[in-house]
Amino acid sequence: MRRKIEEFLIDWKNMPRHKPLLLQGARQVGKTYIVRKFGAEHFDNTLYFNFEADPSLGDLFAPGLRPEKLIPLLEIKAGQTVGPDSLIIFDEVQAEERALTSLKYFAESPQTYHVIATGSMLGIYMNRAKFSFPVGKVEMAQLYPLDFEEFLWARGQEALAQQIRKTFNAMSFFPLHEEALAAYKLYLLVGGMPEVVSTYAAQEKLDEVHKLQTNIVNAYIADMQKYASAEDAHKIHAIWRSIPAQLAKANRKFQYSLVKPGGRSKEFAYPLQWLNMAGTVNLLSKVNEGMLPLAAHEDPAFFKLYMADVGLFASLLNLPLAQVLVDDSILGAFRGAIAESYVLQTLVAQGIKAYYWNPSQNAELDFVYQDAQGQIIGVEVKAGTGKSFKSLHRFLDNYDAQGLIISQKNFGQEGRIKTIPLYACHCLGASEG
Repeated sequence: MRRKIEEFLIDWKNMPRHKPLLLQGARQVGKTYIVRKFGAEHFDNTLYFNFEADPSLGDLFAPGLRPEKLIPLLEIKAGQTVGPDSLIIFDEVQAEERALTSLKYFAESPQTYHVIATGSMLGIYMNRAKFSFPVGKVEMAQLYPLDFEEFLWARGQEALAQQIRKTFNAMSFFPLHEEALAAYKLYLLVGGMPEVVSTYAAQEKLDEVHKLQTNIVNAYIADMQKYASAEDAHKIHAIWRSIPAQLAKANRKFQYSLVKPGGRSKEFAYPLQWLNMAGTVNLLSKVNEGMLPLAAHEDPAFFKLYMADVGLFASLLNLPLAQVLVDDSILGAFRGAIAESYVLQTLVAQGIKAYYWNPSQNAELDFVYQDAQGQIIGVEVKAGTGKSFKSLHRFLDNYDAQGLIISQKNFGQEGRIKTIPLYACHCLGASEG
């Protein structure tokens, strides 16, 4: 399965003097698969160690954390020799504190080693354990669920993906608009979790999709019980269960009362942080102004909470998948929420920090972000084609910004407002921010 992060990994390897790489991401987004694939394709050999699967590996670090102490033991354990073109993988490094700390000494060694550590829920472990994090001694990267373009690659639709990008760059009419929309609607249901995507690509059975998504959701719930206190686990799960109700509302602003009658922010602050650190949700904060820098105008007391994978959100709603593909109007109140979840997921995967704008009860813009050129972009998302864009026009009247309508309409541009189809969101990172 082809992933965009592979280009980053190749660049990292080719750096003459690189630090160890720490690859983070939620469980089951494909970290293990991608680093082992990278090792097999770009190195002479790979020494692989999974600290969660084999806790006894921690004993290797007892004599010392420096490479001269570790390498001979790692070689014996793996049955392989570490050479100039060997890759060492520390998988689920959060399960062994000393392995994480050892990255500092690999970075400081006069010899360059190729070391990649992966971590699921690393922020949670650091919050509750005595971690000595190798600050400044590691390169860091994040892996997310497959975006729509990667989904097309996995299904053998590379040519369609290329044409979408070509048309986006030209902002011209796309003659394959309906075909691309059909693929987008399928992605909303399948999502971007690698196992789900690969299974659907091979079998094209939506019932298998739902089974796999249910397994992933259950694994996330099990993590809540395993890695949080009993009291916090209950609150974390309560927030998780409330997400559909939160997003069914017209304004989608997170309300603690939907988690628990009389609930307050203080009570649920850490459980919310836990879900965010675990990478299972995307949190969207409010800004009061659409001016640079956006972070200075953030109002974190108001936010919306979306699931990090739109397919898992669809699974949580227990949708009749086959029927939705034929007529997505049966989504009802969730039609807009699913489209917003998809757009936010796509923006996050591109490293775009987005907010929403809500200056009054009469105006709300779905997303606001700052692109790579420092331009403010105001985004209005429509699950269908949309007719009214009052909030976007009000935003552009108030601020020096560019407007973006993301909907089921074909490409177009009028003045400061561009219209792009929902299936082209992944192109924004290259050209817009």
